[in-house]
Order: sequence, then C-alpha cells, then structure tokens
Amino acid sequence: MDTRQKEILRLIDSCEIISFDIFDTLITRAVLDVEDVFKLTELRVRNIYPQLNNFDFFSIRKKAVLSLLKRGVDNPTIDLIYKEIRKLSEVGGKELQILKQTELEVEKQLSIPRKDIKFFFDYAKSLKKEVVLVSDMYFVQEDIDNILRKAGYDTQGVSILISCEHGLSKETGKLWEVFRSLYPQEKWFHIGDNFIADYRWPKKYGACLYSGQRIKSVKELFQEESRLFPLSKYLNSANLLSKIVIGYIAGNYLFNSPFGWDQSREKIYGPWLGPIMLCFCENLIKNSKNTTLLFVTRDGYVFLPLYESYCLASQTKMCKHFLFYSSRVASSVAASFTEDSIQELLDLPFKGSIEDFLAKRLNFECKAPKFQKNKVEKIQLPRDRRRAAELIKPVICEILQKGSEQRDYYKKYLKQLGVTDEEQLCLVDIGYTGRTQCNLSKILNRKVSGAYLVLDSYVLPKRKNLNFSGVIDGSENNHPILDNLFYLESALQVNKPTVVGLKEENGLILPVVKTTPDQTDEVILLKELRGFIDYFGKWKKFLGEGQTFESNLAEDIWVLLLSKGFMPENMLKKLNLTDEFLYGTSSSRQVFNSTGAILQGKSSFKNFVKRNAPFFLYNHLRSIWLKYLK
Repeated sequence: MDTRQKEILRLIDSCEIISFDIFDTLITRAVLDVEDVFKLTELRVRNIYPQLNNFDFFSIRKKAVLSLLKRGVDNPTIDLIYKEIRKLSEVGGKELQILKQTELEVEKQLSIPRKDIKFFFDYAKSLKKEVVLVSDMYFVQEDIDNILRKAGYDTQGVSILISCEHGLSKETGKLWEVFRSLYPQEKWFHIGDNFIADYRWPKKYGACLYSGQRIKSVKELFQEESRLFPLSKYLNSANLLSKIVIGYIAGNYLFNSPFGWDQSREKIYGPWLGPIMLCFCENLIKNSKNTTLLFVTRDGYVFLPLYESYCLASQTKMCKHFLFYSSRVASSVAASFTEDSIQELLDLPFKGSIEDFLAKRLNFECKAPKFQKNKVEKIQLPRDRRRAAELIKPVICEILQKGSEQRDYYKKYLKQLGVTDEEQLCLVDIGYTGRTQCNLSKILNRKVSGAYLVLDSYVLPKRKNLNFSGVIDGSENNHPILDNLFYLESALQVNKPTVVGLKEENGLILPVVKTTPDQTDEVILLKELRGFIDYFGKWKKFLGEGQTFESNLAEDIWVLLLSKGFMPENMLKKLNLTDEFLYGTSSSRQVFNSTGAILQGKSSFKNFVKRNAPFFLYNHLRSIWLKYLK
C-alpha cells in the first residue's frame, strides 16, 4: 500500500460521508470506448433475434440521444432514450424491450470492479460510514444497483444519486447542489476520475479531496502508456472480440489500479498467455471435429483443462478426449522398428557421451560388456554420426526389442482408454517439429493428425504427409515468438514428471516417469488462465460464431508484455526450460538473460539460412542455432 492509498484511508476515517463516482471509478468496462457497448448490443440481438437482424441499433441509438439533446433533454433516462428510438424507427415495443435488456446485460458482462477502489468502498462500509454513489448516467438506480452487484459490490444501505433521475448533472455542478442539500453539514470525502465533475465542483461544495485531486480512468492510463501504442490499430478494427481482449487486459490487469499496475507473478499469466491460449482453443475446436483428442503430457496438464473450460464456457460440444501419457522420448523408443529408425535420431543435435544419448533420446540403459568400454566416449551430433552409429551397434537388438515391447504397450493403452481402431486420432501438443505425432502414426500404423500451439518451418508431419494445424506459424515469415520460444515453453512447463515410457502392472498400462527440476506451479497457472479463458468463452457464446479471436493480436500482446518491461523480472528469472531430448546432458536452462531483453533481429538471419543453405547442412546449422544463438 503506497502513500496515496494510505492518505485516502485517513480521509475516509476522518469524514462522515464518503461519496464515489461509479463508471471508471468503482467499475470499469472491458472496452475502452463506450460506443462499443452499443455495437456489442447490436451484434448480440442480431445473432439471436431474426426480426432485428437488419436493425441498425448503433446508429439509431446515437441519433436518439442527439435528438433529445437538441430538444434540451440533457440527462435522459434509458427509458426516454428508447422511446426516442421508437420514434426514429419502426421497431415495436416488444423489440425495444429486448434491445434495452440486452444493453443492460452487455453492461453487466463488461463491468469490472476496480479492486483498490472497491477496497476503499468496503472499508467505508465496514466503518458504518454513509456511502453515497453519484454519477452522470442514463441508467436508473435499479439498473445501476444490478450492474454493481454483478461486479461484486454490496450496495445494501448505499444511497445512489443519478443525473438522469434528477435531470441534473455533476458536470454542471447542479447535481452536487442536490447532494449538498441532502447532506448540508456533514464532513465529506469524494473520489472520482473526472477533473471537473469529481474534483472542481466537489471542492467548491466543500468536499475533502486527496492530494492527487482525482484518480485516472483505465482508458486514460492506457492512452498514456506509449509502450502499448502498437495495439491501437486493433481498437480501430471491426473485430469486437479484439477490442474486448485489449479492454479486459487493460481494465482487469494492467491498469485496474489507479496507483500502478499489478506486477504480481501470478496475475501476469492471464494477459500474457491467455490470448494465445484462446486462439489455440479456437483452432483446436475448428480443426478437430469428429476426432479423438490425445493431450500429450506434460503440456496436456495445462492444455486439456483449458480446452474443457473454454468448451464449457462457450457451450461448445467437446470431442472425446484424454490426457495421453507420451513424449518424444517415449514415442521414439516405440517407433524404433529397425536400425535405420534408430539412426534417424543421430541427425538431431546432441553433445555428450553415447550413454547419455541413449538415456536422453531413448530412455535406454545397457549393461552389455561390449558396450561398457565405450559408453563414456564423447560425441557431437550430427557431426559424429558415423562414430555414434558404430558405438550403438552392440545394443541395437536390445533397443529394437524394447521398441517392440513399447509398441504393444501403446496399443494396449489405447484400448484401455476405450479408443477403437476406427476413430480418427488427433495429437494435441505445444508442437514445434511434430515428432511425437509422426512417431505415434508409425507405432499405430495409421495416420494421426496434430494440433499445435507452435509450428517451425521444419515440420515433420508435412514431410510424412500427415494433417496438422498450428496457431503460431513461423514457417514462412520472421516470428518473434519462435525467436523467444524458450519463454513460452518454460512458462507452460508445470511441476509434473516427464513420461519416458509405458509399463504394464496388474493388467494396467501405466506411465514410466522421470522427475524434473521445479517448473511453473500449475495450480497458479491454471487459475489465472482459466479465469481468462472462461471470461472469453462466455463472450463467444454471447456474441455467436461471427466473431473470432485474432492470432496477430494475441502474438502482439505476448511480445509487447515481454519486451516492453511489463513482466516482473523476478518471474522471468525463475523460468527454466527442461528438455533433455533437445539439449542432451543439459537438464535445465534459464531463459532470462542479464539485460532482460528478448531476442530480436535474428529471425532474418535464421530464415535466410533456411531458404538458402544446402539441405545436407541443415542439422549442423540448426545445432549451432540452438546452442549458441537462440
């Protein structure tokens, strides 16, 4: 709690009457432009009421208010506005009631409590102070009360003074005359966001005001934040969901407090990862109809509950789905049919002993005497491919035998889950190259599709003629998220063991797991992401199928929050990426560098190499990229 907040508490302590502005003070909207409320109302009614499909509600509502103003009605009620709409259109009484109720419902759904101001509100009530809400607004007391209660405010015993009910406004000072006539002698403290209506007029009428004069609205704070200017282009688009995403992030996270944004580690997961995961859920639903979804561990511990949350909130039918115990290591073992299939792994970058290679890539430990004398010899792949092939020859048969055993376990495992041979399978994973999808297709001798968050240009399913889709596609253009994939992967890694194989115990197929260093707390991660996903799932249901989440916006938000200093440094320093399949003997890698900067400007070089380098050099160059540049 800073000095400004402490000052406000002292003022509440010392005064008998505590008054609050409502909109932009007690609550904010999840859109930065109030006109978007009317656009959302129009979209909603068009989706569910065929008789209003061609009604231009947005334009006519604006005309109705303007018409009343020209006739000298400066503070109309919502009922007067809708009576004027009826005069200006051919809409009947029943349809008008639908429109009015829908507008109120949109307001409720958009309203977000400003937590610091709610704390002051609750504090004043706990001290039995007289709490009065004063607002220039067209909604009447009953409507305002419903909106506030939906936002979590206990309005019992609270007085509400609304401009439209008195025909007078705060902006002109006339409503403050009414207020002072009701409370002529009491010592009074007011807090609001408008310099004229909430500072100068209350000051003239004797209010106690804190030294900051007023608080700033979310919109004002957003407009002052130059680091977020790149998002302004989305506020001018026709996509209303994009506007809600920006407004919700601004209003619920970055600028909910007028005293500075909340930099807690837990809260930032919502705005940083939430938009990307929204696009992932939508893409998964779009591309996986009539399939059985296999959410691969460890990413599945996050992806599966988010998919369920989004489907429930948006009332979208879920596909048959399972948490699926597998990984690149586990599937690579089972996909080892021949010596050639094992040697394919020798093309991947690796540095260490041949013993480490077999352990990290195939979860294989061999005690054969022929193998022991050379097991610690150091190799670097793919440079030492031929030497590595010689070193593993003594254990090839054992690896192939283990592969055969693992394939049987996979087939039994699918039967145990209740998956039939006729079902179309879709593997759900964070992605990148799609190796597990290719391995599973090989193991089951059937085409398995893939749904991914991230795709690299070197996509194995494409080369194997398998179906796949992804949200973040770096196959053609430079992509800042792919350049900084470690941040994304490490944030989504959770405290769950890695699956390295399957085993059979008492007739059940169970995972063989390996513990890993501490990663993100999945309880905190899922709590924040679920809150974000649930909120927008409900909007998706509310607005219908016409609106989609823009992946470009999700990517821009991710990059801006990471690159412009919005992410708490202590959080970034705790991000570690564990990937023994990729990094060989390196069990954990810190992704945050000393300057806190993300990698920029290297995409051009990387993509130039991809387009122009001889293909036989690709894996050598990729190894250099992974170990020394990325």
